[in-house]
Amino acid sequence: MVLAVAIATLVVSTGITSSLFTVLYNKLADLTLEKIGKNDDVADKLQKLARTLLKIESLVDDMENKQTNSNFCEMLIEHVKSALFDAEDLLDKIDFGKLEFKTAILSVKSEGEVAVIRMLERVEDLVKEMEGYLLSEINKKRSPPQSLDVNPRTSSLVDKLSVFGRDNEKEKMVEMLLAQRTENVSVIPIWGMGGTGKTTLAQLVYNDQAVVRNFKLRMWVCFSSLDTDLVTVTKSIYESATNEVLELPNLDAVQVALQEKMRRKKFLLVLDGMWNENPAFWDALKLPFRFAAPGSNIVVTTRSKIVSLIVSTGQRYDLHTLSGDSGDEACRDIIKQSFGGNLDGHGDLWKIAKKCKGLPLAAKVIGRVLRFKLGTKEWDHILNYELWDFPEDYKSQIYPVLKVSYDHLPSNLKRCFGYCSIFPHKFQFEEDDLIQLWAAEGFIQPQRTRSVQGIGREYIDFLLSRSLFQVSPNDADRQTEAEPHGGQVPPESDLWPRHCRRKYEIHGFIHDMARLVSANLCFRLEDSMSTFLPSKNVRHSSLLRKNIEESTLKEFHRYEKLRTFILHPEHATSLSKVPEGFFKKLPCLRVLNLSRSQITELTESIETLMHLRYLNLNNTPIKKLPKTLTNIHGLEVLKLENCSELLDLPKNLKNLSKLRRLDFDRSEQINSLPKEIGKLTLLEILPVFKVGIDGNLEALKNMTCLRGSISIKNLENVADVAEAKGAILHNKQYLESLGLHWNNGTRDATVEQAVLEGLKPHDRLKRLKVVGYLGSKFPDWIGQSSFGKLDSCLTELRIDSCPNLDSLPALRHLTSLETLDIDRCPQLLSIPGAALPRSLKHLSISSQLCTRLPSLGQLPVLKDLVIGKMGTLTNVDRQFCRLAGSFPSLETLTFCDMPELSIGSGINNLDMPRLIELRIDSCPNLVSLPSVHHLTSLETLDINDCPQLPSIPGKGLPRSLTHLSISDSDSLKKWCKGRDGDDWSKIKWILEIVIDGDEIPMDGRGN
Repeated sequence: MVLAVAIATLVVSTGITSSLFTVLYNKLADLTLEKIGKNDDVADKLQKLARTLLKIESLVDDMENKQTNSNFCEMLIEHVKSALFDAEDLLDKIDFGKLEFKTAILSVKSEGEVAVIRMLERVEDLVKEMEGYLLSEINKKRSPPQSLDVNPRTSSLVDKLSVFGRDNEKEKMVEMLLAQRTENVSVIPIWGMGGTGKTTLAQLVYNDQAVVRNFKLRMWVCFSSLDTDLVTVTKSIYESATNEVLELPNLDAVQVALQEKMRRKKFLLVLDGMWNENPAFWDALKLPFRFAAPGSNIVVTTRSKIVSLIVSTGQRYDLHTLSGDSGDEACRDIIKQSFGGNLDGHGDLWKIAKKCKGLPLAAKVIGRVLRFKLGTKEWDHILNYELWDFPEDYKSQIYPVLKVSYDHLPSNLKRCFGYCSIFPHKFQFEEDDLIQLWAAEGFIQPQRTRSVQGIGREYIDFLLSRSLFQVSPNDADRQTEAEPHGGQVPPESDLWPRHCRRKYEIHGFIHDMARLVSANLCFRLEDSMSTFLPSKNVRHSSLLRKNIEESTLKEFHRYEKLRTFILHPEHATSLSKVPEGFFKKLPCLRVLNLSRSQITELTESIETLMHLRYLNLNNTPIKKLPKTLTNIHGLEVLKLENCSELLDLPKNLKNLSKLRRLDFDRSEQINSLPKEIGKLTLLEILPVFKVGIDGNLEALKNMTCLRGSISIKNLENVADVAEAKGAILHNKQYLESLGLHWNNGTRDATVEQAVLEGLKPHDRLKRLKVVGYLGSKFPDWIGQSSFGKLDSCLTELRIDSCPNLDSLPALRHLTSLETLDIDRCPQLLSIPGAALPRSLKHLSISSQLCTRLPSLGQLPVLKDLVIGKMGTLTNVDRQFCRLAGSFPSLETLTFCDMPELSIGSGINNLDMPRLIELRIDSCPNLVSLPSVHHLTSLETLDINDCPQLPSIPGKGLPRSLTHLSISDSDSLKKWCKGRDGDDWSKIKWILEIVIDGDEIPMDGRGN
């Protein structure tokens, strides 16, 4: 019965309908007489359509409140959703001017008017059906359905013998509870997705003997999803503390009573399953504990990160799924315990444990299923089960627990989350790509002062906070508490490569749940789903088969209302051609992704996709885009990355007036941009702008929406400062990264300096790169504090291949500068260390004529330092560090390409206390290393192409060293390799020794 109610309310609780109403209202409000002419009758009908939609929304809410299990109700809601989608498509056609509202004969209705009338009649009929259904439900004499409590009651009791894989977590939590702190009451939230065992961990800690001895008063209160008001919760706390029933009339009396019980008492309180994200609720709930004894603790279990941030007094315990082999082993033990019998020796048990995907709840349920599934065939079925395949009695134990996080989402985010079911399991999706897809489908409605990207990032943060998304493991170490995204990561450019883009994924069972809540709207077709035929009303799809033929695509012709068609980008296919008529069969497509295919051309019939907003042709050998592509006036995203055969864009690209993103390779892929590209004033992403021979830089003048990164190339074609100023870069307020590139030339340096002066960007730029500049000096806006707020915003400055540059601008005032990279600037005579900002973390410098290293040791936060290509430098002396205790934060140090360097010295005992890696490369005349024995944090020493280096420093290497690599350094290699080498005793204890690519094993090294 519980599952029946949950499934019956699935459609109306998905949020699909309510979020669609918002979209439709906005579209109706935007339609003007310009779209329909002076046709008052059509305008009246559109207004009536808006009123009818409002009525449908109200009726849908009524149906949800009924929580009925009627098949007719589910079917009716499906018709509502289909009508709403079709209404949205109709309004798009009106908006794009694809429907005629005028006729030559007054008595004949126009095509557009007929379409509006039919849509109005359709929704009015739905209203009548819904009203009739609700009336019949009211007249039925039956008891109201029981409310579904997806947070069932829990107690503090736990069977310790049934818990596996959480010993470390328990010990850490106990340690946190018993730690001495200054607060009277400390609050430690346990945060994680549903089913990970947050309650179980709290129970283990609550019953730990050390905790029992330390807290004489312990209380356990469970938050039900049905009674979370302040009075109820406060009463529950009082009753747990006293074992007395509290009969008081109001909040004030209840809180005063609890405060008296808590006064000067040291207690432990567990609040299990808290969902209320209102800070005022928490502020009021904790008031009675103000006068408790020091050392008191509150543990809050929650799957809401927002709750954890609200309640925490400084510490939080993030509980993840069980991972790795140990996690699979724990799941196996849980299965065996839940089974209640002996399963040892069964060959498939380990595979079934892996199927739990580290979720203890799933392991417990699967163990119960196996009690009645002992046959080999039945076990095979278990191995092939997905969440929706489980028997209903067992599915009801997993599904509601997982779905509670989803139920607490706003309706628009329910739609965004369900859409993700078209991605495959374990798929790592990029933040930027997902936001583009959501926007193309209309899930994100832009606001006046906020970009689509900004709103989309907020959506992703919200889904992260509900444990529905999680940061991919490779990105987890870059996630910070202060910034959920670890800072805004801009689109790919030559400043920011693709691997810097943040990625997310969805846990396996959460992904299964996404498929459940998006049933009949989304589906993905895989090799393992050959017989899966969704409803013809399906709207979003992906194709993940390994071998895709034209006939495979033809299978989708039956889904004529499809809005999304994606060839999954991780599956390269041999598909070389889109079937004839494919575009005409799917006229409602908004998202079309053909990436990783072998398609070389698209037919001109693509213009029939009037609703298309997103076209992805990344990683294809396409040679030419169809001319008719520019007739799709609603296109917002055009992705052409790694299309090496594509050299030109359509000449009439200016017709795509709504284009927001134009992604193509950051190399030399596109020969030139079409003329009048400046008319694309809504363009936000333009990775590269190439200045033509005739000079077209002023095309950037009105492109004020540009954001993220842009590299402006071929600046040698800019004639003078007036043309440079014509780009009005200082008005591009959303740009974060700017690359300015000249090709090698022989122009007058004063002209170059004037051009660079005219290219002044806005004063909140974060990253700047200058390449190939022929001037000898930089303009004032780079090196002077008069550049407004740049001193508090610029984090990266890269200067590359500037052959005439003889001095750096004053950079000390750039108090946010973290990365400075100076490469291939042979005339740069000196780099004064005192002129560099103390905020630097990463520094790379090369200066061919520099004869002495700058004093860099007093840069307090410098972590990475690379010094290279200094052709005349002979000695690294004490001036490099200058004062004792230099380089306090340095972790990596590299010397490379120093042909005259012979002596390395100047590092004393107190220098570089945190240095982890030291690399010395291509220093052919180096005859001595600095003393490094005192570098007690050093783990890696790499020496390459130093043939004159005779030996390891006399005092040896630090015992912290774990990796030593020597290559192309014959003298040093001779003394270090083998037992007879004079330096062998100084290195034989090192865990990993690699000489000329060959690792010397520990066995046989001797004592």
